[in-house]
Amino acid sequence: MSSINSVNGLNNAIRTQPRPPIDQPALASARPLGDRLDLSGVDTVSARANAGEIRADKVQEVKSQIANGTYETDSKLDATIDKLLNELA
Repeated sequence: MSSINSVNGLNNAIRTQPRPPIDQPALASARPLGDRLDLSGVDTVSARANAGEIRADKVQEVKSQIANGTYETDSKLDATIDKLLNELA
């Protein structure tokens, strides 16, 4: 006999049935096949671009300034922060 005392009067181990193995192909098919990214507002931007509401010349000017490192200035950042705070208020 074992020197381990029984718990609540139970001294026999309960036998359990082993679980069947997980079907790996079924598990893999339940997972998404890749990453997914949803961009809100993309349709709006596309619609505006198609309607001619986006000024390509201005976009090109800003892209050039960004590439040259001259776009971000303190005054532009301050104006942007002020606009953002006004929208959040």
